Amino acid sequence: MSLDRMLLPILVAGFAVSLSAQEFTPGAHTRLPCDGNKAWTWDVYVPKAYAEKADKKFPVVWSCSAGGNPGFWRLEEWAEKNEVLLIAMNDPKNGLDWVTIHRMQDDVIATSEAKLRLHPCLRFSTGNSGGAWQAIYIANRHFGKHAGVVLQIHSGNGVPCPKHISIAFIAGEADKTHPISAVRTAYEGFQSRGNPVRILAVPGRGHENAKLEELIDMLDWMYNYQRVAHPNLPPEDRAAVKKEIADRIKSCGDIATPAERLAAIETLMGIPDVETAPDYKLLVLTWFKTSRELAEVKPDAAEKHADLFALLGNPRSRLVPSGETQAVTMVLADLRKNPAVHAEWDALQIYTRLRKAEAAAGRNRTDLKMAAEGYRALAQKYPNTRAGKDAAEDARRMGETKKKK
Repeated sequence: MSLDRMLLPILVAGFAVSLSAQEFTPGAHTRLPCDGNKAWTWDVYVPKAYAEKADKKFPVVWSCSAGGNPGFWRLEEWAEKNEVLLIAMNDPKNGLDWVTIHRMQDDVIATSEAKLRLHPCLRFSTGNSGGAWQAIYIANRHFGKHAGVVLQIHSGNGVPCPKHISIAFIAGEADKTHPISAVRTAYEGFQSRGNPVRILAVPGRGHENAKLEELIDMLDWMYNYQRVAHPNLPPEDRAAVKKEIADRIKSCGDIATPAERLAAIETLMGIPDVETAPDYKLLVLTWFKTSRELAEVKPDAAEKHADLFALLGNPRSRLVPSGETQAVTMVLADLRKNPAVHAEWDALQIYTRLRKAEAAAGRNRTDLKMAAEGYRALAQKYPNTRAGKDAAEDARRMGETKKKK
């Protein structure tokens, strides 16, 4: 055999390895064939860190869509910031049977596992409408390797997930295609089973996809939560994240913009066991001061009062030095000299008592009737206050509940 013929297989193999390595340079790679069925395709967005950290296994967000070809849900910037792979499942869509959809999903998962350095369990999924249904099935069927689902305008139609899976709902209250009642029922079901769960119900919105900032907010929450809480996390991952959290707590106060600072603090406070961090009280103090700063710049005195009053009532404020809380108490007293604010304050106190009375009533019809009458009276006396408007809504709610019975 000639030397050329001997070298040819080696050269071809070397070219194939080189091509495979080039396929996953940072950026978007689209219409990649699946290993099990070349007609099925997937897209991947690779963050820059993938090329820089050759030993790291990367978290992933699986993208699904009711109509197929979901793209990356405009999450590329978020993926760069958090060092996450985005993988779109192009072929699953409404109208296909679930056996076929599951085969497509499994082929994308198996192919990407063979070709990319995927984290063993920090895997998330999202989709819209029927795509959300697809997304929760990934968690249902691959739960040991999955961490969370963001369902956009869908309830999941009763698909269950183990309680370590984070579930987030983003829904429109005016959605007539997949009603908010179904979403709320699903939310309450996951909550009762012990899943970490959140819901965003947007007033007036119909069957419309989540806005980018809403999707990012939910992903931030579950990503940071699961980096600490997932039961299948490698021990070295858990230790590294705890160190990172400690560093982030120390640096929170250096964030110049108050809104961004507060968002970073709230993200940290949503992480399990953050209360045990050595600098947790420092984090709480930064949260308190930032919240006060944002409240006090509001031009409307009633809004300022409401925010500061809520701040003092937050259980976290018990960890704040008394001098800080006393200063806010003095600001509240000064604000109440304004007649409009005083009316808000009076209405709020009555409303708080009524809410407690309703909760204590349980199923006692007489006590519930008294609470409903109290709501109506409050709404009539203080119609232009926040508490008065909330009381009117509660009176309507209790009236509708009575009719159904």
